[in-house]
Amino acid sequence: MTYQKQTTLKEIMKKLPADYQFTDTYQPAEEWWDYKGHRLHLDTFRNPEAPAKIIAFHGVGTNGRQISMILGGPQAKNGYSFYR
Repeated sequence: MTYQKQTTLKEIMKKLPADYQFTDTYQPAEEWWDYKGHRLHLDTFRNPEAPAKIIAFHGVGTNGRQISMILGGPQAKNGYSFYR
């Protein structure tokens, strides 16, 4: 399941300032990474010219896309690569 199909997330975004809301042209890429028998879901804002990569982890039961909205997106706008 991808975030594109989650209607609750769209309702959450409406409560955030416009700069934090994802659009059709501004949103992280959803990727999957197979690691040691586990399939991990990633949100990424890749920037090969970035001075640094930011990697954010979250616990079980939280919504990682929220981390991407309030941390990842703004840092991507500041020129950093972001992985969650």
